[in-house]
Amino acid sequence: MDFVRLRQVRALFSYQWDSFVIASLAVSGPLRFGQLAFEVTRNSGARVADSTITEIKDRLIRLGLVEASDDGKGHPLYHLTKAGKAKAAMLQAIADAVPDIDDDRQWTPTS
Repeated sequence: MDFVRLRQVRALFSYQWDSFVIASLAVSGPLRFGQLAFEVTRNSGARVADSTITEIKDRLIRLGLVEASDDGKGHPLYHLTKAGKAKAAMLQAIADAVPDIDDDRQWTPTS
């Protein structure tokens, strides 16, 4: 077991909604704030408060995973940095490793 990588995976899920913000920007970005909030809500299947999106966005900016640029109309446009794209690739690899299951069945890992 590669514990360095395992710690990186754990860090991806330290905050409940980070993965949805990163993945939404990876798939649909760059996005303005309202678009980002809409995509996170749509992709997660849960309504995420604007204040929560703001906290996540600000934290991801401080971590160097997200940057803001001007959209040409005076509004910030959020996009992933190189490090953010690397995190998005890790999330995709993890998602790809999860087997497809029917909604009616519970997934149990095999040994």
